[in-house]
Amino acid sequence: MASEALEETSEELLLDLSKTIFNAFTKASGSEAHFDDAFKNMFDRYTLSFIGGAVGGGIAGWQPSFRSARADKSMTHESAMREVVDFVQQGKEKELINSVLKSTWGNKYLDDQGNPTSDYTKS
Repeated sequence: MASEALEETSEELLLDLSKTIFNAFTKASGSEAHFDDAFKNMFDRYTLSFIGGAVGGGIAGWQPSFRSARADKSMTHESAMREVVDFVQQGKEKELINSVLKSTWGNKYLDDQGNPTSDYTKS
């Protein structure tokens, strides 16, 4: 996450540096072409690049977790139920329910055997 944030910020810095070098060469050659926005609003642009990189890096970091969870063939119905029970015993049942209701990875209107319930038409 932090590495992605620094990478995005360094890209912004390199862009500004490139514009400055271009401006120096065009001015030396007598051309009027130049970039006016090099180093303007530096704090805003670098801060947004840092935040955007951090958020993007965080989101990209989740992807391997979802892939490995999906590929985990050792997860049986019983072990999944144990995970849910452990989660509830830790007092995180509201978090669990909210996660299920917000998920869009599949039909959330299934009974404990995986069959559609009467609320199936809502999904």
